[in-house]
Amino acid sequence: MSYTATTSTLIVEADTSRSSAILSGYFQGTVAPDRGILELAMKSSTHRLEPKDLWEEVLQIDSDGRQYLMPGLYDPTAAKGIDHTVWSTLGDWTRSMSGGVTPIIDFGRLSPQDRRQGLLTSVSHLAIVCQATLPNVLALQGALAFLDELLPPDMIDSRLGLILVEQPGIVNYSDREIAHRIGVPVWGRVKHDLKTAMAFSHHTRDLAESRADRRKAIRKSPLLRSAQSLHASIKARDERDAQIVTPEGADAL
Repeated sequence: MSYTATTSTLIVEADTSRSSAILSGYFQGTVAPDRGILELAMKSSTHRLEPKDLWEEVLQIDSDGRQYLMPGLYDPTAAKGIDHTVWSTLGDWTRSMSGGVTPIIDFGRLSPQDRRQGLLTSVSHLAIVCQATLPNVLALQGALAFLDELLPPDMIDSRLGLILVEQPGIVNYSDREIAHRIGVPVWGRVKHDLKTAMAFSHHTRDLAESRADRRKAIRKSPLLRSAQSLHASIKARDERDAQIVTPEGADAL
């Protein structure tokens, strides 16, 4: 999603179930794990966090200055020690972000009584990624039960959606079937494209050897084409929702 965005983006690795996938995967361990959410939590123990404190924990991950990253935890066991106020501060910061930067937050797995609620409720839209197969859909149906405790009603009603990942060689259920079963609308699908996915997650060079050819191959890949369609769909939904405001509602805003 970050790669297909027309604006600058900030990826926040807020997954507390594992260590940073980008530092160990895309960067292959070449970037020191000395910036990120854990360092932010340490700062919060000594003083009140300011915007500059958060920006100091951000890396630029492209040569064009359009893609940024706040790395996640390098030690997942430390997640229990992060106070909920750190997540709330991070949520306030990303929600008020200006300068044409769009935050994309990777929450990973959610759980009952999740301490990241302050960040979770700050997002404009929340997408749940799920494989479009019966076992995964049924597993998701059970997991959705506790979201009522974490999310405000308006988010569940209008700002929560599914992104389905197609799986080759397996029966993939339709958007309509899954939305009816789960009770959550399907925002789009992402193609199963292992080579391109590995280029992002492990910085592999199976697509092409030279950097220029690799970029060209990525742009034309099934994964990126489906991500572009998905991005356009979510953007159109966002713009449509923003227009559904009565004159009375506009005055109230």
